[in-house]
Amino acid sequence: MIPDNEALFTGNSLVIRAFDMTIIPAGKNVHIVSNRGVSGIEGNIATGVGYAEKARRRTTLVLGDISFLHDLNSLMLAAQSSTPVIVVVINNRGGRIFERLPVAGFDGIPDNWVTMSHQYKFEHMAKQFDLPYRAADTPEALSAVYTEMLAQNRSGLIEICLSPETDLAVFKARKEDKF
Repeated sequence: MIPDNEALFTGNSLVIRAFDMTIIPAGKNVHIVSNRGVSGIEGNIATGVGYAEKARRRTTLVLGDISFLHDLNSLMLAAQSSTPVIVVVINNRGGRIFERLPVAGFDGIPDNWVTMSHQYKFEHMAKQFDLPYRAADTPEALSAVYTEMLAQNRSGLIEICLSPETDLAVFKARKEDKF
């Protein structure tokens, strides 16, 4: 759905793995950008806004909830950006990358060592920075709110709310090519 000649900034961990499992339709002129920090979770919003400003290209920035929380203050940059940045945060309530890595099969490792479980919703954070906010929990809802954000032609925040269990099941099915 990203319009031609715009940009997709992918976050790290789960987000980049999910995009890696997705086939991007040919014929689209979408610039794809990513950032890999020291731990991979810091500065993604700031980097995405910096890219949008320098390239003068509206950017859709997709990142996970923990990356979002680690760079929350950069929503101010998105709000002030002269080039719109649509921040799409995948909220599966706690990162959850390690549930998909070999460490998940190790006995005796407590869940709180491999996830950062939380119950946060991000609407109030968007309001704090005067950013339009929409939530989606189905592909159809995402399509509708993303189209709405594009029409506003300003920075905004879309929160995709996922059940951690369903998210993991879909990820595993896609990885095994059963989805």
